[in-house]
Amino acid sequence: MNSEPQLMVLHGLGATCDQFHGMFDAYFSDKQIAMNMPGHGDRPRENGRASFERFAALALDALDQRKVESVTLAGISMGAGIAIKMALKRPDLVNGLILLRPAWMDKTHPKNLKIIHEIGVWLSQGPEQDAIDRLNKDPFFFNLTRTNPAAAKSILGAINRPNSRNNAPVLTQIIEDTPLASLGDLKAIAAKTLVVATPNDPLHPLDIARAWASEIPSATLCELPSKYVAPAAFQSGLNTALDTFLRP
Repeated sequence: MNSEPQLMVLHGLGATCDQFHGMFDAYFSDKQIAMNMPGHGDRPRENGRASFERFAALALDALDQRKVESVTLAGISMGAGIAIKMALKRPDLVNGLILLRPAWMDKTHPKNLKIIHEIGVWLSQGPEQDAIDRLNKDPFFFNLTRTNPAAAKSILGAINRPNSRNNAPVLTQIIEDTPLASLGDLKAIAAKTLVVATPNDPLHPLDIARAWASEIPSATLCELPSKYVAPAAFQSGLNTALDTFLRP
């Protein structure tokens, strides 16, 4: 049995575990467990419907197969939702949570992810170039290319990623789901928790992170510079927050 605490990283919707590159190396360099969820990276989507419940079950199974007895979960956006599901299911296993830029509350179809849902629909209706053309005509996206080009590039990545057409249903299905039946479910989280929020992030509003932090009893809210606008300052601030959070 592996009883030493470990870190599992859980990526965001449309991303892969590569988005954690270097983020936690100073703290968990030899102990990170990573997996791409179905419909992400080179892992094909499953025949069944994608959901937070299913992705959490897959991650928990991966930990059980490795005989992990204690784990800290770090999740970005969708990954934060998966981490919450895991912590609610297995409080005996999850000793810590690092929830970066959560994007869901307790309602399906969050407005902040509407553009990603539309991309999923467009990709299911035609080739990638058609989806790009429709995206470029979208007023929200057009404005974002001027005000926050890094965020716009991230959204475009939902189309440009490998196998985007085949995996388009995962985008729509996850956005049609929610990790929480009720926001009050977060009160049952016993694990030590760090919630990370950033401004200038249309997909991950500050209000969601603040709401999560206010409901989780042991949560600390850390508001950092925008990952899109000031990535170096974001990482520096995250390092400082982790220094405190991971201190014995």
